[in-house]
Amino acid sequence: MANIIKFPAVSPGGRAARVDTTPERSADMQLAKLKSVLDAWQQILRQLDRLAERDGTGPLAEQSRHIRQLIADAERAIALVQHGATSGRDHDLD
Repeated sequence: MANIIKFPAVSPGGRAARVDTTPERSADMQLAKLKSVLDAWQQILRQLDRLAERDGTGPLAEQSRHIRQLIADAERAIALVQHGATSGRDHDLD
């Protein structure tokens, strides 16, 4: 699977630069990383579905239902946090 989905390499220098960020920026970066991981899982599930269909076993929807539900729940939570953070920042400008 590693050759199907490319994951970006993390450099030690990149980590050091992130330490000095504000808490809001740090949270935004962590949410972006989480979203990236969720996107990678969705790609994996789509690829597994394609392979299963080619083999004639059909999509793996039932077997992966729990994982797909967790991904959907996490994406909703990210959207809520980002929307709440944006709303909170808007109020700071008043």
